[in-house]
Amino acid sequence: MRTEKLPGNRLALVGCLLVCLLFALPANGQEGAIGKGETLDLQRCIRIALERHPAVLSAAGAVKAGESRIGQARANYFPQIGASSSYTRTDPYYTPAGTVAQQAGNVYNQYGNSVSLNQTIYDFGKTSAQVDVQNLYTGSSRQDLTDARRQIVYGVKQAYFNYLKTKKNRDVAAETVRQFQHHLSQAQGFFEVGTKPKFDVTKAEVDLSNAKLNMIKAENEFRIARVNLNNALGYPDAPEYEAAEVEFAPHPQRLDFPAALARAYEERPDLKSAAAKREAAEKSIEVAKKGYYPNLTGSAGYGWGGQEFPWDKGWNFGATLN
Repeated sequence: MRTEKLPGNRLALVGCLLVCLLFALPANGQEGAIGKGETLDLQRCIRIALERHPAVLSAAGAVKAGESRIGQARANYFPQIGASSSYTRTDPYYTPAGTVAQQAGNVYNQYGNSVSLNQTIYDFGKTSAQVDVQNLYTGSSRQDLTDARRQIVYGVKQAYFNYLKTKKNRDVAAETVRQFQHHLSQAQGFFEVGTKPKFDVTKAEVDLSNAKLNMIKAENEFRIARVNLNNALGYPDAPEYEAAEVEFAPHPQRLDFPAALARAYEERPDLKSAAAKREAAEKSIEVAKKGYYPNLTGSAGYGWGGQEFPWDKGWNFGATLN
């Protein structure tokens, strides 16, 4: 067995390709995977949700299905090609009366092959109307995808800020418990030396109990907020992670109601989707009415076959009005 060594330039090229591959592989999956203990910012959460959330994936699949239906509708513009081949072996057989239907030994083979081509010549606009209908439905699906992405982004932002809020509330509740624990220790000390009455100790104990109860509520709200954020990301089984703090700065905009309503009519994708569906439904009525009209189809064929070689050949062409 002989082993050959790669030249230096080829070895360097292979090493470079391996390094590029190693760097490229994590980049493709880094948005969809969350490492345990990782800190996520808002933009990273939005990217993860747009990549993983079932609502976005479903809407994107509907767009692809619509594009396929457009291709199916356009296929009627092109000719339909068919081919067939057959083989038949005929042997003598007996009738129910017991007589030979054919002479003994009259066995023969029959071969047949053919190719055909059919082309729609004129269908009174049925194909073009069907293509228009599918284009409208696909446009509606694209608007649904845009709407789904906007809703997901809105849901992630809402869940993200709620997560930060409940986290702050939990920290405040924990700090309140520590303060009331310190107050209770002070009240007990003052009571033991006789400078404070028993009432102060009892009040401190009640305040501490209420603070602990509020801390439990705050902890539960924080856990629910984490679950809601995971659901908004489309990652319900996400590992433990942290959310980065956001400096929130309000940006007030002056917009009166008529202007806001007009802007909504122009930009909301769900309204655009509904309008496209309505137009497609109206177009479908036209397609159905075109069913009253005939189809003019041209056809051509070529065949060859027979019992023995060389086979006989033949061809045909014509037009059909259905």
